Amino acid sequence: MSSSSSCSESASSSVVYDHEPFATFRLRVLELAQSIWVGASPEEITIERMAGGGFNRIIGLSRTIGSQEEEKTQYVLRVPRFDAAQLDREVAVLQFVRRYSEIPVPEVVGFNETSNNVLGDPYMVQKRVPGFDLYSSFPKLDHTSKCRIAQQLGLFFRQMLSLRSQVAGVLVLPPDNKSLEAPLQVAPFCGTDPSSSAGLTLLRCTGNTKHA
Repeated sequence: MSSSSSCSESASSSVVYDHEPFATFRLRVLELAQSIWVGASPEEITIERMAGGGFNRIIGLSRTIGSQEEEKTQYVLRVPRFDAAQLDREVAVLQFVRRYSEIPVPEVVGFNETSNNVLGDPYMVQKRVPGFDLYSSFPKLDHTSKCRIAQQLGLFFRQMLSLRSQVAGVLVLPPDNKSLEAPLQVAPFCGTDPSSSAGLTLLRCTGNTKHA
């Protein structure tokens, strides 16, 4: 197993957010990675400390088979920083966008919204998207590239605005089926017991822009 980290980032998670230091947390991350890549040896797995955001601790996971770089599989592990996070609802939104639009979003590989797992924290694993974040790279782009991005964002917004649900509410996964293939449901904006299916409505969406 190999790993990389940053002292400043470690201080941010450990001190500011009261997270377990990366040096010890990575051992549990390795165990999680080996449950994803069954049969993988620690030498094949790289655990990378990445810059997190205000809501998630971010860790990169990759597996390289042999010495072939093209055989590398890369994922991103997201661990919510706050107990109030509703990870299953975030998954529901990502699944909605993937199923009903052509807007590219990172594919969710797996998740657990509870602390009953090897990490001791809720987590989401997604396929890693290559490239650079728009926030830091946008000022360096030329005018033509900026216009192209603005046009693409406009197309994305148009797709989202064209989608309609038969009822208003919050996208959720069924309480008794938190799999990635589960049918999406709509919960009222408030007053819903997350462990109960009472008040939930099966999502029926119009304006689907996903090509068959």
